[in-house]
Amino acid sequence: MADVSATGHTYYPWCRVDLHVRLEDLTSSVKESAQLKSKLMLWIESEVSKSVAVATGESPATVSGQKGLTVSASGVESDMVRISAIQPVEVTVEDNGFRTANTATVRIPWKDAPFMSVMIRSALLDVYMGSATAAQFGQGVLQDLLSSYIHRISPRQARQLVRFRGWVDSWVDSHGDSGDWLELQARDYTALLLDSKVPAGTRVPLTGSPSAAGISGNPARLDNVIRTMIGVVPQVRGMLVQVVGHDPTTLPNVVLNRLRGGITAKDLNKSKAKAGASKKPAHEGASYWDMITDLCVSHGFIPRVNLDRLEIASPRVLYESKGRAMGIKEKNAYEVQEASGTRRFARRMIYGENIEGIRYSRKLGRHTVSAVAAVSFDPTQKDASKRVIQEVYPKQAGAKKTPGGSGSVTIKTITAPSGVTDRKALAALAEAVYEMMARNELVASFSTRDLSSHVTSRQDQVFLNGSKVDPVAGADMLSLMSGDPIEIIINPADYNPEARRFSDLQEWFVRGGPAKAIARLKLMGFSETAAKKMAQLVQRGLPKLFRVRNSRLHFLNTEGIQIEVEATNYIDVRANAARKDDFFAANPTTTPTGGVSPAGG
Repeated sequence: MADVSATGHTYYPWCRVDLHVRLEDLTSSVKESAQLKSKLMLWIESEVSKSVAVATGESPATVSGQKGLTVSASGVESDMVRISAIQPVEVTVEDNGFRTANTATVRIPWKDAPFMSVMIRSALLDVYMGSATAAQFGQGVLQDLLSSYIHRISPRQARQLVRFRGWVDSWVDSHGDSGDWLELQARDYTALLLDSKVPAGTRVPLTGSPSAAGISGNPARLDNVIRTMIGVVPQVRGMLVQVVGHDPTTLPNVVLNRLRGGITAKDLNKSKAKAGASKKPAHEGASYWDMITDLCVSHGFIPRVNLDRLEIASPRVLYESKGRAMGIKEKNAYEVQEASGTRRFARRMIYGENIEGIRYSRKLGRHTVSAVAAVSFDPTQKDASKRVIQEVYPKQAGAKKTPGGSGSVTIKTITAPSGVTDRKALAALAEAVYEMMARNELVASFSTRDLSSHVTSRQDQVFLNGSKVDPVAGADMLSLMSGDPIEIIINPADYNPEARRFSDLQEWFVRGGPAKAIARLKLMGFSETAAKKMAQLVQRGLPKLFRVRNSRLHFLNTEGIQIEVEATNYIDVRANAARKDDFFAANPTTTPTGGVSPAGG
């Protein structure tokens, strides 16, 4: 099951599962219940394989050393049984984006968690994934391996070994000739907010409640309003709300006319004066998570459930992040590999090196969008109500009145990267997204068994080999999140003669350069304009920078871990400069009318 990465580093992928199980109370008295539970625990300890540890009444913080973890009041409690370090047969973890819940599917031997479905009231699932060196793998592939990591690394690093935490939706124990198996399906904590529907007529609070957990400072501030909202949902009451990458005191006040189907500024002022809640009720059938995402996106932020806490981040933190690798100097929860002063702001994947297969797709059918509104956040504004700025493209769409949110104009709201406070830049971003949607997104899909992204320096090599830090730090692809930037490279033939080539046209570039490639195309019957256009596109190469739409981690105990990623093309507000060796930039008369601009790659 050992794998060799593109760097030559040999590692052993591993996966472990923890279960926190609350049993049904099928007895008629507290005493009888305690006696039954005691007998049940003796039976479990005798039946569970020796590789599995059993405990009761212990939170993840107590057992795994992850001090400071926050769980809701409905989380791990004293009546829950914990079975730790289960070695699964198969695990799939899917990151589905911030608007819906992440999911996990687990298959384990029934003897490791010998509960029949009739015995279970609820269950919490933790999935750990990482990599180990050969020496560490030899120390023990079961509980000893996980325990050695937990005791040697910091609580924050230990938390990052958890690739999924969520509540089990489906518990199926099957028995037959093929063996005794337990199959679990779970969703993360986002599901608790998705499944909680907002009662009809509920108003969005304009200010946070002083009694809500974690409220401090300005009660009308975005994070405080969200704390108040989740405080009314029993399943997540007490969940930690964190602002990532920003000083919370600089966050804007909630402005409800930015909400989907929101209210006018006039009505907003009236509702402030009267009751401290919006005059516009929530949409019928909307969930609390719908309301939270609407609030965040409309104010220039992205909400994200990270295990058992809710994080509010700007797009720059999430989309231009520095990742979450371990054993490094961490300035926020999304640091990426940073070794000996070398930084990379996007994971790099190279076809032919650490990508097994790649697929590009684009739907060419007509797709229209009425308008795009780009929203940004300016923390320098002293007036908190003016910290959110917005530009709409096309302009005339923003001028049309659609009372109550009705009408034919559909405005898609996007959030700009942090620091973009210039209205011209914001308008350019709105126009770029509008044009991208009009021509449809380019989607790149690839799979890999490399747990680390491509390294380009000796410092990175040392970093990943574990000479200076724990080798788990190098497994940065395991912590990939939706929204993260990723660089997908297919080396153009004029960069690397040994690179894989998709067409003969690239081969012609290697052998004779752009001019001879154009001449060859003309001999094949292409017009001069078409030949130049094709040659120009080949030299530019495919777009490199993408944004992760969703990802999938698949562990099989006989094969290791496979990672599947789907990403969409990424719009950069700051145009790239032309390459110094750009044939068409150096020969502007050669570029046909309507050709790709130097920033188009």
